[in-house]
Amino acid sequence: MLTPAERIQRSCIEKVRQPDEATARARAMGMLQLGITKSKRAWVYPCRECRGWHITTSAGGNHALASVSATDPYVPPRWQA
Repeated sequence: MLTPAERIQRSCIEKVRQPDEATARARAMGMLQLGITKSKRAWVYPCRECRGWHITTSAGGNHALASVSATDPYVPPRWQA
């Protein structure tokens, strides 16, 4: 059984690392525009493990963060954390 730290590290390794927020937002917009994901919105978030950025389209994404749509790299958050 994996420890919490090992689960986080494994999760990070299985994801594509983006070097910075702007790149992550641009890549997320491209994914949405090309229909690579069925979601209409994505979120980018900093990773403490790799010190890069990851993209999620999960409905469980952090809605307190600005999201990305196919036409806008910065959609202000609707909900406050």
